[in-house]
Amino acid sequence: VDVPCHEMFYQYVQWHNNALRATKELNIPTLTIYYEDFHYDMEGQIKKLTDFLELPITGETLPFKWGGGYTQYFSDEERAKIVTFLNVMSDPANRDLLMRYTNYFAISNEGTPSK
Repeated sequence: VDVPCHEMFYQYVQWHNNALRATKELNIPTLTIYYEDFHYDMEGQIKKLTDFLELPITGETLPFKWGGGYTQYFSDEERAKIVTFLNVMSDPANRDLLMRYTNYFAISNEGTPSK
């Protein structure tokens, strides 16, 4: 397969496929949060997470250090191959979760996906 970092993308997809399958089969409640959303709305994401965990917010919130995206590491052609690989290897539920990134990654040369 002519995909850069093939092994890492394979591991990424398999981890998410397996996590989604296991939580569904075991009927474990889940919450999907996206890393970059902490950059856009730190307080909202913390509230969302603590509400899900049924925990109070305590202590001070440390600054979120956004590192940007990864699109600059791959050419347009490489990004297209990666997106195809992710779409082919992902289970439908995983594909839905990754759509935010695959749509963005396929067309963008900027640093962050849109919210």
